[in-house]
Amino acid sequence: MRPGDLKLISFVDEIFPAVHDLAEVHVDAMGNLSGNWRDSFLEGKAPEYLRTMNDEVALVVREFEPLRKQLQRHKFYASIFEFDDKIAVKINAVAEALRSVRSKAEALSFKFDKLSLSLTEPDIVELHRSIGQLRLMVGREFLGYLNAIRQAEVQRTT
Repeated sequence: MRPGDLKLISFVDEIFPAVHDLAEVHVDAMGNLSGNWRDSFLEGKAPEYLRTMNDEVALVVREFEPLRKQLQRHKFYASIFEFDDKIAVKINAVAEALRSVRSKAEALSFKFDKLSLSLTEPDIVELHRSIGQLRLMVGREFLGYLNAIRQAEVQRTT
């Protein structure tokens, strides 16, 4: 095996922990925190819920940025680099869905009852859907792809 053959394996090994943490720690935490929205809204805690979710999105963005820079430095691995944009689009979809929820909540002056919840629920469903898609993109697709690339490269070089 030549040292050049190890570059892709080394790169995958370098970014794998960051991708894993992004998926398993940060995106999962955001998803878990998003679940208790109904009680929060009915108890008058919609602003706190939205602030928490906004903080979680910001945390995911902060955690993704160093990984994104690594991916951009290694653009010659085009199939891996494609995930840079795909993940960014999914994060933006979560942020956009959260903005939509905030907009409706503000229009209702953050006061909710059963009827007003039904007005906000489609936006919350979209928020949960976009978080789920981000989870799948990072946790399954990207981690799975990195694992498959590493295995294929190891087999090819041995």
